[in-house]
Amino acid sequence: NPYLAFAAILMAGIDGIQQGFNAMELGLGPFEADLYEKNHGEDAPRSLPEALDSMANDHDYLLQGNVFSEEEIKHWIRTKRAESEAITQRPHPHEFVLYYDL
Repeated sequence: NPYLAFAAILMAGIDGIQQGFNAMELGLGPFEADLYEKNHGEDAPRSLPEALDSMANDHDYLLQGNVFSEEEIKHWIRTKRAESEAITQRPHPHEFVLYYDL
């Protein structure tokens, strides 16, 4: 849902401002610099399961102002984990092409 995603992004930005994060100190700027030579700090999650683990461990900012409830976040994480597991248990269509010459 793009509305939930936008709300979560906005909440993360507000949380960063309230905590006084400095983009320069976090290695997120200036943006004119060569990005390939910079240390980017902590990597972003590389898969849905990694992103869900990260969200499960750090979602307090989403609870501010009662925009999202704890139960809503936990339910969303459970649902997305189930979806991810269902996908990983099935072969990718390209596997059929590779191994079954379809």
